[in-house]
Amino acid sequence: MRSLVVAVTKPLDMDWADLKPMLEDAWKGTTQLSNAIVTKLALQEQQRTPEMTRMPKAPSPYLYPWARKEFAELDLQCANALIHTVQSTYNRFRLDVFWRRSRSLPQYRYPTLAPFPGQSSRLDWLSESDHVPVVTFRLGGERVRLQLAAHHQKNFKKDLTRIIDGEAKLCGGSVYRKTSFGSHRKAFVSRAPGGGQRIHSQVFVKLTAWFPIPETKSAPRRRHLKIATGDDCFLTGSLTGRSQWTLHAQHVRRWVVSHFDRLRRLADDFKYERRQTSKHRLPINEYRTKLIDKHHRRLSTFLKQTCAEVLAYAQRNACRKIIWDRTRTGFLPSFPWYELETMIETRAKEQGIAFERPAEIHTPQG
Repeated sequence: MRSLVVAVTKPLDMDWADLKPMLEDAWKGTTQLSNAIVTKLALQEQQRTPEMTRMPKAPSPYLYPWARKEFAELDLQCANALIHTVQSTYNRFRLDVFWRRSRSLPQYRYPTLAPFPGQSSRLDWLSESDHVPVVTFRLGGERVRLQLAAHHQKNFKKDLTRIIDGEAKLCGGSVYRKTSFGSHRKAFVSRAPGGGQRIHSQVFVKLTAWFPIPETKSAPRRRHLKIATGDDCFLTGSLTGRSQWTLHAQHVRRWVVSHFDRLRRLADDFKYERRQTSKHRLPINEYRTKLIDKHHRRLSTFLKQTCAEVLAYAQRNACRKIIWDRTRTGFLPSFPWYELETMIETRAKEQGIAFERPAEIHTPQG
């Protein structure tokens, strides 16, 4: 399963002025429904007591009738897809939230992406002669057609062609927006309440599909590549019968440390006698948002580069399995390790390389 993120060029059957209110209503509804689902699930959790030795099973209530009653403006299939997505995210973090007490409940901020299932969506070309991808899905009770921009992305164009030709199965997708800095396609212009800087955003569509695993005609793969996180370095890798290599990534550690140090300094400016009104806090909040966005883009680029380097090394050395060990993370405790692990696992399976995690024993902490 792979996801393709493609920018939206324009709507075909309507103007941007007609599409914007529909998208804003959908994002508003998905944000409210996502937070309401998290609250519903958290209220059904059992309080941990000293006599408990194992964490109880996750609550699995049937929330579809309640969601249809409380959020009638959302599409039926959108609400159903959102319930499954939020529940899977909730179950992934409930061990840290209710047992280890190491994090808080997941929160969703506006604009939360609006999902659409693959059964009611379609991907095809604009015409037989003009191979421009067009996605059709249901939004706000209507069928919308959005033209996508993939002419300059060769890899995406190949994958979109495989979906249209039927070689890959479209599972679904979602539409969302994110801040645009260098692109000329600025579909949304918004401001913070109370007046602030203009924020330009661009609309994107994320398509998820099942792709067949390619068959390799190279020599048989026999080696195993072991990737382990460390306390004094970022990653270490070793091949069967070969010495170890190390990725230090000291610059990424400086990014993380300096980022949290800036956030701490900005938080100190709002304490004690410096408590200000929302109007005076607005410039600092905008600056804080820019710092967070920049930090996330940096880490996202580093994750993609690291994943590509690891997979290229495994492919070049004819590895048939990648063994991932994430037991030691002292070098960078605050890092999206799960995202990197999932990204490497997905890309490895695309290339026919097995991915294995060592068995971990979770001992409940008192």
